Amino acid sequence: PHYNQDLLKSISRATKGRFIAVDSLRQLSATLTSSHTNQARSRNKASRTTILICDLSWSMMDVLKKEGKSKIEVLQEALLHLVNYKQKLFS
Repeated sequence: PHYNQDLLKSISRATKGRFIAVDSLRQLSATLTSSHTNQARSRNKASRTTILICDLSWSMMDVLKKEGKSKIEVLQEALLHLVNYKQKLFS
């Protein structure tokens, strides 16, 4: 990977979050929307909070061979999937 995976895992542990490496739009979308619907609805407002850290460096313009799109386009599409998922889940 072109990132410091150990650092990201450390941040995830320290913030009680999760680090999940992905390499396709399908994996990213599935990861972002993987919580169970009934469990999420029954939790408090904290379960509605999503914090994302996005790489916006020039390398995000590189094309992913599997997707035929730039990394930033894949991220944008996955975030739209997440927003739609959250709207359905919490409305």
